[in-house]
Amino acid sequence: MRRLLQATSAGAVLAIAGGALWLYSLGPAPRLDEAGFSTEVVDRDGRLLRPYSAEEGRWRLKASVADVDPRFLSMLIAYEDKRFHSHRGVDPVALLRAAWLLVTNGRIVSGGSTLTMQVARL
Repeated sequence: MRRLLQATSAGAVLAIAGGALWLYSLGPAPRLDEAGFSTEVVDRDGRLLRPYSAEEGRWRLKASVADVDPRFLSMLIAYEDKRFHSHRGVDPVALLRAAWLLVTNGRIVSGGSTLTMQVARL
């Protein structure tokens, strides 16, 4: 049992280190102002009539924090990334938890991505 724990721990550390090196090799993320936003058709009062997805089929509608209900933001952080305010974009606890659950269950049970990672993927 001890060897299994050591092997699992070593595998998790190697996986995290490999993932970090891979992310580093990608270079900086594109700036949001360089990303193609969705086209929006609005009426004369600025109300949205019809949105169109961006070139690659993703929805990128411009919104400021002031446009979003604060309860939704609180719910989103609580559900997706409860340690959002205590890490700098990578949550090692969540990554280790996800790696441990993957090893013990033999399949992906939980993810370790943070809101920052999810936004970067957009």
